[in-house]
Amino acid sequence: SVIVLKELECEVVKVDRQLVKDVATDRREERLAAAIAELSAVYDANTCIEGIETSEMAEILRKYPVKTFQGFYYSRPVPIGEFREKIKSF
Repeated sequence: SVIVLKELECEVVKVDRQLVKDVATDRREERLAAAIAELSAVYDANTCIEGIETSEMAEILRKYPVKTFQGFYYSRPVPIGEFREKIKSF
């Protein structure tokens, strides 16, 4: 419910991969992701989109006010020790 954004003062709204899995070929999915990101921004919440698997998906969704992306395009799930090593390079 949209009212949750207002009443709970969410910091992050995560968009499930099922909503964007065909974003490269389905314009409706792109518009939906954009609308969620815009609505989240109204309430000062960041948007995180899950399920980014290709550079094309990332490029399409970077046009909108999305703060973070998650998915196999960036990294497969890794054990915590490996994650710590990876972030040292940033």
